[in-house]
Amino acid sequence: ENCMSGDNGGWHLVRGAFYPLSQLIEYAFVLENIELAQRTLQTFEEHPVKSEISRPYLTMARLLIDRKRVKEANEVLGRILPSRSINDTVEAAILRKRAGDFKGAHHLFAEAYSVNPDDPKIVHEFAQTKSGLARGLWRREDIETKKRLNREAAELLRRAIQLADNPVREAWCWFDLARILDWLRSPKSEIEAAFLKARSLVPDEPRFQQGYQQWKQKISGRG
Repeated sequence: ENCMSGDNGGWHLVRGAFYPLSQLIEYAFVLENIELAQRTLQTFEEHPVKSEISRPYLTMARLLIDRKRVKEANEVLGRILPSRSINDTVEAAILRKRAGDFKGAHHLFAEAYSVNPDDPKIVHEFAQTKSGLARGLWRREDIETKKRLNREAAELLRRAIQLADNPVREAWCWFDLARILDWLRSPKSEIEAAFLKARSLVPDEPRFQQGYQQWKQKISGRG
């Protein structure tokens, strides 16, 4: 900490060399010195010219979430400037989603999706966010909104499956789709086909097998 001095719009002087502030924030967390990380971020905010627009905020938020300090992470994410790149928007959305702020994540993913609707990661994450937002709706008067969000999520997942650039992402899209179709009370054959497709793409993923077996037990109980 005592080696740090000066600031140049996102870079800090440490022992005669300049380092990105985001890297120094990571270093402060390694030292378990969150107060130092907070002061470093404040230094960045106070500088009129910034070489890193969003990276220090994203780094700080990610490290706070890793330590279950979710409220603080969401506060940091709320300080990101609107003039950010599409990649930073997506990363901020993913962090909001990890922090359980599905409403905030949905807003950011909608922004990213409007710019790049053909990115399988954006489409998949957007679908998961809609599903997460729907899970948080419990009131009777919210049922139509819940249905709409799940239908939109299913539509996005089908699109993500078409766009998927690797079998792992495609498998997770099928698995997520199976669970949403189950909630929507789609035909059993359609739900089972989605579960089996996920398993066929990544046979060694235990969560696919577990999810499929739990669904089988549930429908046998219904019968």
